[in-house]
Amino acid sequence: AHYVWVWAKTKSLSRHNWSRVAQVVDEKLNLRLEDFKAVDFNNCPPRRDYPN
Repeated sequence: AHYVWVWAKTKSLSRHNWSRVAQVVDEKLNLRLEDFKAVDFNNCPPRRDYPN
């Protein structure tokens, strides 16, 4: 299985924000979020500060 973790600065991701996340992931990583089977907001590893 493949996982992509996305950290948001806000607690809630609105539908609008999620489409932006999908766009950035597509641009930077060439991945389509719709190809992933599930989204789990509660099972992320601890956040580390990575450069953009």
